[in-house]
Amino acid sequence: MRSVRHLGAIAAGFVVSIVAVSRLPEATVDVLGAPSGMVIAFLLPTAAAGVYAILVRLWARDPVRDRSQVVDGTFDAIVFRVVLFMVALHVSIIGGLTNPRLAQLLPRIVGVLLGGVLIAVGNLLPRVTPNLVIGLRPWHGSSRTAWLRMQRIAGYTVVGLGAVIVLSAALLPTGAVMRNVVSAAGLGAACVLLACSRKVTNA
Repeated sequence: MRSVRHLGAIAAGFVVSIVAVSRLPEATVDVLGAPSGMVIAFLLPTAAAGVYAILVRLWARDPVRDRSQVVDGTFDAIVFRVVLFMVALHVSIIGGLTNPRLAQLLPRIVGVLLGGVLIAVGNLLPRVTPNLVIGLRPWHGSSRTAWLRMQRIAGYTVVGLGAVIVLSAALLPTGAVMRNVVSAAGLGAACVLLACSRKVTNA
């Protein structure tokens, strides 16, 4: 039954696509010169459906993960947040293409959505137990203790990165300033995770 909300979100994305496809700018063409309104209208919902199907299949076949309702619930919650982000991003892009006023706000909307999904997923990472599908593996380490410690560190780091992105999108001028701050925060988060992965493994 948990799949109902995932499929509902994906279906909502396709409904928006069907409604909006005829309203997209006629000048929208792809690199080959062919009209790409259909591609723009259906790309992200299709990608969301594909991501969901692939992750669910990999999860079902994962020989490492714990078989429990708690672990499955955490996985479902993370996947749902990713799917919801993709659908919300799709709706925002469609809105920006069909509404000039919304188009001006699109960089901020995308930033808030990206930061929001990072915060939402980061909050769940400490609950992730060893598996082959989601989470961050310690540096060449396979111990359960190292894995759990790494997920806690990753969760805090990802939440922090998400908060920086949300605040940057909401408060900073769009353009180079926002890009530089977000890029620096992303690089810093990657360095923290790499250093902590080595430390956790060697502890």
